[in-house]
Amino acid sequence: MRRIILLILTMVSISVFAENGEEQVSVRKINDQYAINYYNFKEDIADYFGKAGLQGSGYTWAALVKAAVTTESPELLSQIEFAPEGGIFAAYTSSEIVADKVKAVIEKLSSDIVYREKQIKIATDGGYIE
Repeated sequence: MRRIILLILTMVSISVFAENGEEQVSVRKINDQYAINYYNFKEDIADYFGKAGLQGSGYTWAALVKAAVTTESPELLSQIEFAPEGGIFAAYTSSEIVADKVKAVIEKLSSDIVYREKQIKIATDGGYIE
């Protein structure tokens, strides 16, 4: 039942994206959960992941976020429920602080190539990445 509710929350969150057709990260409170959603369809990001041998899907972003949180704030990891889909990163938490941390990690991953490469290595070594 919880998976169905999370799927519905994901679909609701996705349906409100469309402000920016290439990239967006959002945190929305839906009932007692914070939904963190991110998509990035920028061509340079797709090329970057392709050259790295990665899909660049929601699963890739989830692995990178997990790597970052595991190394930077491991105590928060148990409060995050990852629910990526093919084209988007999605996660849920009951904590606004945790949601804001995940959003900050995503923003850094999308803008800082050195940070992204460090998290790819951690995710690969940790077995998080596809």
